[in-house]
Amino acid sequence: MTPAVLAISGETSATNDNWVGGETSLTINTKVAVAAAKTSITIGTKVKATTKECNLNATSPSASITITLELPDAFITALSTLDGVPGITGLPSAADLVKPFTFEYAGDADGVSVLVSDVAVGPLKQNLQMTGSDIKIEIKKKDLVVKQAGLAVPMTATVTLMDPTKITIPVAGACGDGQSTVCDAETTGEVCTPGACAMGSCAPEVCVTGPNVLGVGCQAFCTAITAVAGTGPVFSMKIDLAAALKADATTIPVGDVSAVCAAPVSSGEDENLSAGSTSTVSFGAVATVVVLLLSAFH
Repeated sequence: MTPAVLAISGETSATNDNWVGGETSLTINTKVAVAAAKTSITIGTKVKATTKECNLNATSPSASITITLELPDAFITALSTLDGVPGITGLPSAADLVKPFTFEYAGDADGVSVLVSDVAVGPLKQNLQMTGSDIKIEIKKKDLVVKQAGLAVPMTATVTLMDPTKITIPVAGACGDGQSTVCDAETTGEVCTPGACAMGSCAPEVCVTGPNVLGVGCQAFCTAITAVAGTGPVFSMKIDLAAALKADATTIPVGDVSAVCAAPVSSGEDENLSAGSTSTVSFGAVATVVVLLLSAFH
């Protein structure tokens, strides 16, 4: 088990009449820090929802998600060493891996359900591959409740941080033998036997008289990472953000969630109404959690 500190903070701003309609936003920052591994991940999620006549529009809620990693010195050193192995090129720098990455996600009929590794491209994709990390954000539209002057928002974040078995170099065959996963059991750095080479069972670059330099380099990288992380992820857990902020809560209140949303009593009374916004409200909570090292995505 690995103890981790979970810190959640953010702010809300809501339209004051969801019959008239308007935009409501929830910004929530989730940080998971594992001191023993000297690593952390921060996920900033800004959720927006537009309403009219007590209903969400077709693309609400939507989300803007920013991911920032803090990596241990041992990882940075191992990456630098790996970058010096002949034949391994195109690796992202340590500076690139700890840059914040932001992407937008439009909601659909079900709300927001995004596994970041499935939609990430470019530097963000490399970031997740090289660190063996992933995040899934879910906001189920069917469980989001529109109130007269606010929204009750359900939200979960499934976080896997530094899983050695998933650390992959974003270069085809970077570890030799056609492998790119640094801790793959088949990436041993051993020389193929002459018979296997003769039968074409091995990649040409490993059918040489010397050791498989690429495989050796990846195994050294794997050894350095598992010395920090162990053989499993340093953190893997589905976090119910509402419950983390308040025990037994199933939704995060945005604005005033005390009154059921309804049309004005008098016919036609709403024609000249206009909605404003409530003041921005900040919130926060910190908790220490003990995490069993299980796969969070199964």
